[in-house]
Amino acid sequence: MSQNLFALLFGIIGFFLLLSLLVRKVTGSQFSHYARISPGDGLSGKEFIEKVIEGEELREISLKEAKGAFSGSYSLSENRVIVPKLKESSLLSLGISAHELGHAGQVKGRKSVMKVIALLERFGLLLSYIFPLFLIGGFILYFPLVYLGLGSYLAILLICLIEMPLEINASRRALIYLEQYTKLTEEELHRLKKLLGLAILSRLTYITVGYFNLIDFDSER
Repeated sequence: MSQNLFALLFGIIGFFLLLSLLVRKVTGSQFSHYARISPGDGLSGKEFIEKVIEGEELREISLKEAKGAFSGSYSLSENRVIVPKLKESSLLSLGISAHELGHAGQVKGRKSVMKVIALLERFGLLLSYIFPLFLIGGFILYFPLVYLGLGSYLAILLICLIEMPLEINASRRALIYLEQYTKLTEEELHRLKKLLGLAILSRLTYITVGYFNLIDFDSER
């Protein structure tokens, strides 16, 4: 590998690490802000999810409360929507609930594709933990490990690119659910549209989940 190419790859890694860290800080701050805003109709995340499940005929979906304050997810293997502070009424709770329901709605008719995506995500998370170890080990012990680290990071970026359209689609579905199953004002819906945009952007943060966990940064998605 030429020195120029090597420097370019390290530059790409540095850029996305800094971008990911910035996104984590911005989304964390914004999520805290939205957690303090209550919707006018007083709807909780749990009540909203139950309405969507009934209206969209997603009755096989189960609910679970997330441990983190801001982290939500959809478990394909358990067909479960996992949302923080389910019983609270806040724009954050509604936004996260809607986004994860959007992922649940994606499964209809393409479960096999979603299983492949879920496997890719697990692989990407694993790589986020081991790629810095390859880099450190390469510089200290055996230099060819550096190339494995670079390759691992490029694979993480590729997985993010593959997943990004799904995140965009989930947020689009979420906005539709919010418009149909809530009595939110136009201003509240506009705010939630911004929040859902942050949910798409936050996909970048799992690039650094493993790396920043190693130095004790907040690990929430």
